[in-house]
Amino acid sequence: MLLSVFLQISMWVAVILTFLLLIPEVWSVFKTRNTVSISKWMYAIYPICSVAWITYAILLIFEKTPIYEVIGIAVAEGLAMILSIYILIVKLRNVSEARHQHMTEAEWYRAYVKQREAKKRLQNLGIKSDADLNNSHEHQEALCKVLEQLFSEHQDIVDDRVTSSKSFRRTVNRDIKTPMKRLEHFKNVATNAEIANIIYLVYLDMYQGK
Repeated sequence: MLLSVFLQISMWVAVILTFLLLIPEVWSVFKTRNTVSISKWMYAIYPICSVAWITYAILLIFEKTPIYEVIGIAVAEGLAMILSIYILIVKLRNVSEARHQHMTEAEWYRAYVKQREAKKRLQNLGIKSDADLNNSHEHQEALCKVLEQLFSEHQDIVDDRVTSSKSFRRTVNRDIKTPMKRLEHFKNVATNAEIANIIYLVYLDMYQGK
């Protein structure tokens, strides 16, 4: 009798923990989208293991196993399979996007984090959608302040992006010879959307060590 109780407790602890151990990983992936240290092969095999457990649970019916045990195992493993498939999908998507941009997954993720930081900073300035990137004076001032701050910290990077922009190249003249003058000229001729795009590109360059 004691052995039977111990076996029941061990089974339920194993079944429940099999599901619960995935929750922290899923939450981390959902929140950060970071799958750099995650093995795609592990989460490709994990759903197969879950299917095997579910099949085992169903076969227990023929051994006159109590139905609540069958349902408990099947539900826990079914949820674990769904969570592992979610992680696998995010992992494969990240790897695919990294390859598309000719980067390693780690390089792509660092660029992704920087992009998200840039987007958040623009949102803090009141720019939450493309519709906000109009030529309003308020938004223009906010964007120019960010660009000026970046210029003071990373002059070469900002100057490189400014001089390669379409607005600058279309309107440049011979009198513009210094980085500061080029920046001032760019702020005068560029739209808010173009300034925001330059800020975004500068953040990426900074993070990639350019």
